[in-house]
Amino acid sequence: MPLKDEETKELLISMTLSEFTEHFESFATFIEEAWEQKDLEILLAIIFDCEDFIHINGHQFKCYSQTAKEWKDEYRKNREKRREIANGTCEWCGRKKGTHCHHLIRRGRLVLYNDIRLLRILCSKCHQLFHS
Repeated sequence: MPLKDEETKELLISMTLSEFTEHFESFATFIEEAWEQKDLEILLAIIFDCEDFIHINGHQFKCYSQTAKEWKDEYRKNREKRREIANGTCEWCGRKKGTHCHHLIRRGRLVLYNDIRLLRILCSKCHQLFHS
């Protein structure tokens, strides 16, 4: 069921930080599994649900908020870690040089948007695929 459902929104808005973290960790796991299977349709569905989940719930937890400078510093640090993981290749097709760092989840000022599990190094062709 999509998270846009009003009943689901009400349920999720009242969650605790530990519940929020647990749900986020589950989304990160589901994203990793879909990524490994290279199932773009399922991956995008999970990503959209994760975006909705973070958008609906994330901003109530100030501990996840960052200033613009903190956000940029965190992004740069995690982008370099992700590049090391990718070892110079596109993480989707594996054939081309990966030069673009893609946020799987739309960007915002929360720490979660720069979580290394939500960043991927892609070639320009695969990067376009994720934006189409």
